[in-house]
Amino acid sequence: MKIAVHFPVYKRPRIRNIAMDALDRVRGQFLEHGIEMEACVIGDDPGLAAVCKKRNYIRYEVGNHPVGRKFEMGLRYMLRHMQFDYLMEYCSDNILRNDWADKMAKELKAGRAWVAHAAFYIVDSKTGQTHLFSGRGQSNVGRCTSRKLVEACQKHRGHCYEYELMSGLDACFRTNISRCTDQLTFLLKSETPMIVDIKSEVNINTFRGFANKPDRFPPTEVVGDFPELSQLKPFNTTT
Repeated sequence: MKIAVHFPVYKRPRIRNIAMDALDRVRGQFLEHGIEMEACVIGDDPGLAAVCKKRNYIRYEVGNHPVGRKFEMGLRYMLRHMQFDYLMEYCSDNILRNDWADKMAKELKAGRAWVAHAAFYIVDSKTGQTHLFSGRGQSNVGRCTSRKLVEACQKHRGHCYEYELMSGLDACFRTNISRCTDQLTFLLKSETPMIVDIKSEVNINTFRGFANKPDRFPPTEVVGDFPELSQLKPFNTTT
């Protein structure tokens, strides 16, 4: 079994590198289950080619505007040039919990066509302040979709991501896939979130936008093992 990672990036090199460290860890964990993983980094940031070469990532160069075009062009490149059984979505500001790969591998080996997780921590990179996203759908981070579903969407809709979009790509993908299949997303179960979303000054959905709605996104603390989180100063207990 092989997973291809759809990995758009834009600026924030320090946070991007944390997300890449987390992805490299997940790649090793998948290998323990006999699952290969290959990442395709999508973007045109300066110095990105050298970063991808060092980490053994594929790079697809494309501009950031509009974001929908960037996501869709990257996906089409992957479908043309990469062999894989599942498409995994990932972002350049996220960390997956240390047991996430074990849980995901179990469901993929069981033949699930579409697997995601519903909750994540929203973390301010400067202060460490954290809010909770839960009970409002699902996250695209780490979401795995069978290639058959992706190809069916391309055939019947002509795309998975709307070209003109500058935000809402997660919901766009989910809606388009849903229209082409009778499959429901299987949600990974966990008492606490398995995803950290690191917010900085370069985010479409800002930390303040969540923090200003505490009734919907209550303040909380990160629970669980997210090894790379210690690279953020507020979580570095050695200094």
